[in-house]
Amino acid sequence: MANFEQVNGKIKLRVTTLNVEPLSGKRSGSHGLNDLPLPKVALASELPPPRWDHSPGEVVSIVKDAIAQKTKVNDQIAALPADECSFESIPLAEAEGALQAITESMRLYQEVAPEESLRKASVEATTLTDDFNVEDKMRLDVFRAKANAEKNIRESGKWDSLTTEDKRVVDRMVLEGKRAGLDLPDEEREKLAQLQKELSAVCSEFGHVSRDMQSDDFVPWYLDPL
Repeated sequence: MANFEQVNGKIKLRVTTLNVEPLSGKRSGSHGLNDLPLPKVALASELPPPRWDHSPGEVVSIVKDAIAQKTKVNDQIAALPADECSFESIPLAEAEGALQAITESMRLYQEVAPEESLRKASVEATTLTDDFNVEDKMRLDVFRAKANAEKNIRESGKWDSLTTEDKRVVDRMVLEGKRAGLDLPDEEREKLAQLQKELSAVCSEFGHVSRDMQSDDFVPWYLDPL
């Protein structure tokens, strides 16, 4: 414990050492809580610590590999017969989580990396990710597999055995496709897809402007000499 005291007109720091006995494995206190066991806390993580020593080439390559892996999962799901679609055979939540974990970590380099080459590689990887996300969201074959899975789960009676979290995953998978317009008639769906592509292009153009601001050569307009 540390505190301040005044000695001969001067402020001095006094440090007091406290002797603390180790816990015996039981919670101390009153009101009959003495015999309650202490909660066990897991301190070790099963995931390896993130790396922050990637080269520019690695950043782009890692994102491309992650996109290819997610595309492979999508293709496998889309190829499933309608009667084989189920919660277990459509592991999209895990695949999307794995993709996001990789792409978001590579995206961070454009914000914090001191080397411009690494920031540019991160921008390129982000563009690849954004373009893929637009295509991924509009895959009609994957949406139909999701809808078939929900139908099979409900008709088989397995719906009631799912946890609350699993039910939400199933609901959200189908809802996201509906919000993307994948259950619309062909003509309306194609029109919506075209609008989404135009919106993505505008967002990408704006993104390039904001990313240019991270260049070492960028000069704000208010500092640019006339």
